Amino acid sequence: MEFTLAGKGIYITLKVFEIVFVIIAIAIYQAKVHLIPITNTYGGIFFCDGSLFMAIVVTPLHLIFGVLGLINGPYFEAAVNLVFGVFLIATGSLTIDLYREAGVDEPLALGSMCIIGAIIYLGDCVYACLAKKNSA
Repeated sequence: MEFTLAGKGIYITLKVFEIVFVIIAIAIYQAKVHLIPITNTYGGIFFCDGSLFMAIVVTPLHLIFGVLGLINGPYFEAAVNLVFGVFLIATGSLTIDLYREAGVDEPLALGSMCIIGAIIYLGDCVYACLAKKNSA
């Protein structure tokens, strides 16, 4: 993936924001103060455990390999960002849906961080598609 210097700045900024929001969501989720029911559902186990930890492993790798120019495939990164965006929207929506009536703030904060992170991932997906289109 070829970028100009300004393009790498935007790329790095998006990846850092993605990592920060996922770390915040994981920190809230790991506190598990009031999150017991979400981990007792199949969707909660898959989305909260799976997607958050998958994002925190894969996103720094994309940051490193993207800066080094080692990401191959025309739309690989856009596809991964799209998947993470959809999974984080599902995680945030599931969490907010389960806890909106409980009057507890931590799960709502987790859902909000996931949805904000998902918006950043989807924005990165659009940026990756535009960068590929402009470099072709």
